[in-house]
Amino acid sequence: MTDNTGEAAMDRQLHDYYTRQSLSGRTLSQLTERIQNRSRVQRRRRVAYSLAAGLAAVALTLALGGRYWLMSDLRLNVAEEVVLNHVKALEPDFLSADYTELTTALSKLDFEIRPPQHALLSGASLVGARYCSLQGQLAVQLRYEGAEGLRFTLYQTPLAGRLARLTQVSKFSQNIDSVNVELWQQDGLLMGLAVSR
Repeated sequence: MTDNTGEAAMDRQLHDYYTRQSLSGRTLSQLTERIQNRSRVQRRRRVAYSLAAGLAAVALTLALGGRYWLMSDLRLNVAEEVVLNHVKALEPDFLSADYTELTTALSKLDFEIRPPQHALLSGASLVGARYCSLQGQLAVQLRYEGAEGLRFTLYQTPLAGRLARLTQVSKFSQNIDSVNVELWQQDGLLMGLAVSR
């Protein structure tokens, strides 16, 4: 039992000794301040890392999805403008069924008017052409007449400026206000076809 009593006495003495030990008020204040500063720095780092991760996620989303969204939005804007011009039904300024004659007559164009490669226009007759614009860019509007009273308006303009973003578009179709619109590219030109009765 003396061994247990001796150990208990030693434990009590150690406990009493360390209980009497204390840090000075100044040292305790310095340690508390360091701990608080370290916590603030760690919180700031966590916030900074979270913000950086969030910004990286936004940047990645814009890089991957933003390009498609911008291109899709531009296609729809062009399609709506094609419909707007088609519905106006302005008469051609130059009447001819010959693409070369029309290219010569429309001398402000910096491209050659091309016969379209589209099945819908294979049986239609070219009536003539006029200047117009698509997205602020000079274009040509070609008027065709088809069987059964169908009206076709074809727009051609170079894939340049804002429209250069559409170079990866193979074909786009949309029905806007009962007008069927198709966009495609051919020979470095953006083609836009509007069809209605």
